[in-house]
Amino acid sequence: NLDRLVSADFEQRNAASPAVPVPRDEWMSANELKAPGQALVTELAVHDRGELAIASFRLKLKDRDLFIVDVWRRKGAEAFELLTRYASPIAGSGAAPPVAPTGKR
Repeated sequence: NLDRLVSADFEQRNAASPAVPVPRDEWMSANELKAPGQALVTELAVHDRGELAIASFRLKLKDRDLFIVDVWRRKGAEAFELLTRYASPIAGSGAAPPVAPTGKR
């Protein structure tokens, strides 16, 4: 059950609007969580830091390609809960690099 895996104070931070967190209730009711279709997780790395585990991975959904960083808290010997998710779209292979604030590359 997803509800047991997500902490009560969970939030998602998106690269497009990092100062506007998506709260737990809104994230849990998102349509893509209810019927995501085919999802592919690749390039997974997990760093165990005792009470916390940080997982980063590439998540490919039907119409999106994302880089995800999840922060998990240990709840017991074999149990964790998701505290925070950071999500950023992965640019296409032909995308131009971001422009610096000065306008110089």
